[in-house]
Amino acid sequence: MRLAKLLAAIASAEGARCVIDPMAGNGDMLEAVSAESDGGGQLIVGIEIDPLAQKAAEDRFAPWTSPRPHVLLGSAFDPEILRKLPALSFDLVITNPPYVRYQSLSKTHDGEITLPGAVEVRSGLLQSVELFPSLDPVDRLLFRSLISGYSGLSDLALPSWILCAMLTRVGGKLAMVVPEAWLTRDYAQVIQYMLLRWFKISYVVEDAHAAWFSDAQIKTTLLVAERIQRRRSAFAQGNEEYLHLRIPRVAANDASIVGNLFPQATHPEASFVDLLEHLSQSESRTNTSLPIPASWVPLRQSQDNLWRSALKQKWLNDVENTLLTEASSVNLTSETQAAVPAALARWLAGSSQARLTTLLDLHIGVSQGLRTGANQFFYVDTVEEDGDEVVVATNPVFGLFVIRIPRDCTVPVLRRQSELGNVFSLDSSTLRGRALMLDQYMLPEDFQPHQANGSYLSRSVHNLYKLMPDDLACYVRVAGRTNVGSIERPQFIPAMSAVRTNASTAGPNSTRLAPRFWYMLPPFAPRHRPDLFVPRVNNLHPRAYLNAPDHVLIDANFATLWIEDHAQISRTALLAVLNSSWCVTAMELMASVMGGGALKLEATHLRRLPIPNLNSIEWSRLAGLGDRLATGNEAASIIEEPSLDCPE
Repeated sequence: MRLAKLLAAIASAEGARCVIDPMAGNGDMLEAVSAESDGGGQLIVGIEIDPLAQKAAEDRFAPWTSPRPHVLLGSAFDPEILRKLPALSFDLVITNPPYVRYQSLSKTHDGEITLPGAVEVRSGLLQSVELFPSLDPVDRLLFRSLISGYSGLSDLALPSWILCAMLTRVGGKLAMVVPEAWLTRDYAQVIQYMLLRWFKISYVVEDAHAAWFSDAQIKTTLLVAERIQRRRSAFAQGNEEYLHLRIPRVAANDASIVGNLFPQATHPEASFVDLLEHLSQSESRTNTSLPIPASWVPLRQSQDNLWRSALKQKWLNDVENTLLTEASSVNLTSETQAAVPAALARWLAGSSQARLTTLLDLHIGVSQGLRTGANQFFYVDTVEEDGDEVVVATNPVFGLFVIRIPRDCTVPVLRRQSELGNVFSLDSSTLRGRALMLDQYMLPEDFQPHQANGSYLSRSVHNLYKLMPDDLACYVRVAGRTNVGSIERPQFIPAMSAVRTNASTAGPNSTRLAPRFWYMLPPFAPRHRPDLFVPRVNNLHPRAYLNAPDHVLIDANFATLWIEDHAQISRTALLAVLNSSWCVTAMELMASVMGGGALKLEATHLRRLPIPNLNSIEWSRLAGLGDRLATGNEAASIIEEPSLDCPE
């Protein structure tokens, strides 16, 4: 309720005559809106799919007089439910949308609650576009493109945002609760576009210390935006800005998230809104004595970042069919310019952004390490090495514990950060982990059936594969029939989605000379054996590591970087620049904040990382520092050492 009261106040709920929460839960947002009202003839409605939550909301509001909220039972993505609403255009759309992962939306789920699948949600949205009076014919055409084009990897929040946008009348307010990490996702580009083209962002209020949802430990933001007439392009805002505030943990008391900021106020949320309105006045922008951190964020930065990250997306070309013309008319930056976080852009004050580039432009590949699909089978631990053989410990789930296998079917692998230590380079001799690379070996029973398929296939199998020795064959057989799921939901490794694709057939009409089986990992690519790597989850500052000279296999727990043929940068120069104060700061600003304050740094963040566009002499000087960083023990002093002249 504390969060709902604050969002309702920021969104000026008292002036809204027609309000909806399409994902109402048990009615917190609706109660907060009612508390802000003047007791007049407001229309306050909600939709809720969970019958228990919907009944709780109806019971909650049953004793109320006007304005009495009413909550419909059903899916907000169902056109038939939407038609039951008393209105389809609202002064205020306010909600905390559901953040259900796409894996849970792969199909419709029946039970106490019938949850729509991803296909049903998209279909319902497409059918509903014609219902909303806030959309003109061109709006409807564009929204259909956005709905048809958003990624199938999106969680339920994305279609929820689109629905809420279509429910908001021109001049109305959209008020949303947003996890900070969510808007950094690639699939949220559609929402960023929608906000830029149909809305004017008023305020973004950030939970500075992940205090609002203490059980989830995620940083949350409140976003309030006004629906406007469609802009000619999402990339035509000019010098428009919005106000961004950070509310610290100490600002809250038991009654209000901002209660301690205004200890004498009977309605601290109203006092907070007064502060926002004061800050919105131009003469207040230079005030340095504010009770909480506040800044003005130019939309130009969001516009440029969206342009670069989504330029090749089909949906963007569908909704901006005059994209290149519009880009020229609004002076968009090059698609190859780096994405600069707003805080760094303000610090640079526009003076040095022309000297920034990206890893991709420097011919540095960026991706993710090895994802086996079944680490419990493919990863083992070295116990003893004995000539051409190695004794390894297997996962206890298989019950075999220790087996002796050929050395040539194991490859050293870095699996987790705890195997690294406080260094900047990987020493492969310290790794006990091994990945099973069984592309040279075949189970005897898999070999036999192919001998009857003709001399062509028989010779190919005989030439390309060796028969597994007994210990290894026993392990593969046991792993193949072990249930690694539960009794209720059994799961077998050969049938796992990321494992079964290892198998392929062969024959005279196939491009393969011999079959492959589930226990054979695909050939390793540069992303699996990179030059450098960065942990995807970071407790302290993000750190880039230099891979061992023999290019050890790196697990998908790490983002990976490799230097392509045309690059003019050495491994150690790249190590130095990625660990510089500039790049570490950019990583921290671009990464997603997880529970407990950890940073989730994905390959998509690194691809947009702003890298100084240096000359060969400067890269050479960085290479020397990288050499010292990789081999020395004085990392802190090396990183702090000024190596390049600061650009003017």
